[in-house]
Formats: sequence, C-alpha cells, structure tokens
Amino acid sequence: MAMLIFDSSEDSIVEARVLVEALNEWLAEQQPSCPLRSARAQCCYRPDGTLDSVLTVLTDVVVD
Repeated sequence: MAMLIFDSSEDSIVEARVLVEALNEWLAEQQPSCPLRSARAQCCYRPDGTLDSVLTVLTDVVVD
C-alpha cells in the first residue's frame, strides 16, 4: 500500500503532474520490468474539493 498526502497550502495540480513525471521516469529505468499487477487507487478530497490524498492498494493478481 502507498499513500500520498498533498499539502493544502500548495498547488496539488502542479504537485501531481511533477509526481507523474517522476514516477514515469523511475518506471522507465527499472530493469527488468515487473509484470503488471492488479491494483486500485482512491482519491480523497478535502471539504473544499481540493485533492487531499491518494491511496493505492495492490491485489494479489498478476495481469498478463
């Protein structure tokens, strides 16, 4: 399980875009690449509608 929490005083959209780019670069560097696994992600929002956190959970199923 992984959980990412966004700071309410920062720009969550900019932070999310930077995070996506960084993770894509990291994934491209991984050798050998891992088989895909089933997972789910849940976005949690603050009362004002801004992104608060993202929770990801891997399942035990490997996707071919």
